[in-house]
Amino acid sequence: MNQIRTDHMNQLYGDAANVNGRTYKYNQRIESFTANQLLTYSKAFGHHNIDIMAGHESYSYTLKYQYAHKYNFYTIGNPEFNNAITMSDMNSYTQEHSMESFFGRVNYDFDNKYYLSASIRSDESSKFHPDHRRGTFWSVGGSWRLTQEEFLKDVEWLSNLKLKASYGTQGNDGILDINGYVVYQPYLKQYSVTNNNGDFSVVETYRGNKDLTWEKTSTWNLGLDFSILRNRISGTIDTYISQTSDLLLPSLLPSSTGYASVMQNIGKTENKGIEVTLNTIWFQNKNFSWNTDWTYSLNREKIKALNSGVTRDEGNLWFVGSPTQVFYDYKKIGIWQLGEEVQAKAFGGFKPGDIKVADMSPKGSEGEGVFSTDDRVIFSRVPKYTFGITNNITYKNFDLMFFIYGRIGQYVKDAYTQLYKPSALENSAPVNYWTPENPSNEYPRPNSGYSTNSYLLQSSLAFRKASFVKIRDITLGYTLPKEWTSKMMVQKLRIYCSLNNFITFTDFPNYDPESNGSMDFPLAKQVLFGINLSL
Repeated sequence: MNQIRTDHMNQLYGDAANVNGRTYKYNQRIESFTANQLLTYSKAFGHHNIDIMAGHESYSYTLKYQYAHKYNFYTIGNPEFNNAITMSDMNSYTQEHSMESFFGRVNYDFDNKYYLSASIRSDESSKFHPDHRRGTFWSVGGSWRLTQEEFLKDVEWLSNLKLKASYGTQGNDGILDINGYVVYQPYLKQYSVTNNNGDFSVVETYRGNKDLTWEKTSTWNLGLDFSILRNRISGTIDTYISQTSDLLLPSLLPSSTGYASVMQNIGKTENKGIEVTLNTIWFQNKNFSWNTDWTYSLNREKIKALNSGVTRDEGNLWFVGSPTQVFYDYKKIGIWQLGEEVQAKAFGGFKPGDIKVADMSPKGSEGEGVFSTDDRVIFSRVPKYTFGITNNITYKNFDLMFFIYGRIGQYVKDAYTQLYKPSALENSAPVNYWTPENPSNEYPRPNSGYSTNSYLLQSSLAFRKASFVKIRDITLGYTLPKEWTSKMMVQKLRIYCSLNNFITFTDFPNYDPESNGSMDFPLAKQVLFGINLSL
């Protein structure tokens, strides 16, 4: 796949007029190759069925990027480099990744009742040092269709009941830098070379780690598939316990090192949870139908161990016993009010109108009643549970779908709160701040001696619980009758209108909480009109 782009700014108008025009050229070429060789064997004998598969896969990926910039053009309207005389900048690089895999799988069932499966794969990833490239992962599982047993065959209301269990391991070589970009050679140090008055200037831009190895996850799963009342109600319940070790995460480094972070295999995490899906058919006849799909997911994640036996790493926001995604800061509980002068001063030299935070020191301890860094708390960014409800209703040629989605219990960092400028010397967000005449508990009093960066507790304004339930999508459609569409020489014509993100129920102020507190990419309310056409 080739991506070629030319950006030209002419020499008459705009930003490039002062340099007599400029052109940027970008060329990106992506090549990927996958080769699979599979060997399969199937055999049925009596009540026994066996299926065996073995295979090999070879994968390679290459990205080649080129960039150049010239200015000072001779003629107008010609953006090519042979029309310019001054080279400003040029750059190129190549990124490569390869994976060599061997794998196998065996499936067995007896009498359509008992099922067993086992698989194994061995992967060799070029993202790791040659001494650590190979990872081997496997899984075993089984299921039992209880409705095929004699003691349940006569239970008419029970259409299907299957118990299943599995255990397996899997690996991850997906390595991202601190900005979320893929790193293809994370075990190597990487440099940039620039011109320094005719001499080479070499700067190390990425700290490699040759000890990196596969991130490994082992998972126990126990589940139940069921269907009752002639499949009018069906669903799945899955519970799991997942243990991950050697997590591939960027570890922040002190600024004195010259690097933002270094990739490491860090500690262990555990995930426990339950996932439920339910499909219900309420009505179904020639002219009218209504069915609902339900989903529910609950997950409890925590860090089990960190490297070197430590229990907390505040720089990276990793705490044993807490999720991997958290905030760590003071918990705002209000604003110090008139009449609380004595308590405010004793707690930390505060005054009425200042932010009031929770005292997290244990009762009777030396730190009780005294403000300190030990009063910081952990806010989980992970929701306690999520759910979704999709309703599909049809009446003759009309169809209606609406999707309800909820995310409960997570904290976000509300970017809007940081727009409040306590100095009152510049433009600021309109907020309900404290004054003696307005004893608000939302925002502190203005103070010309404070700034957003220097005010110690300004950041505590941002952490809010962002639970929400929203009707994310409502779609109403109408399918034209066949006697109409046949005259138009089309098989099917449906017109529809959709409303997206229109209704949200939440205590989170100012904007849609599904954006996780960011205002950079707001979730817009949308009205869509469309046509589905089949010729």
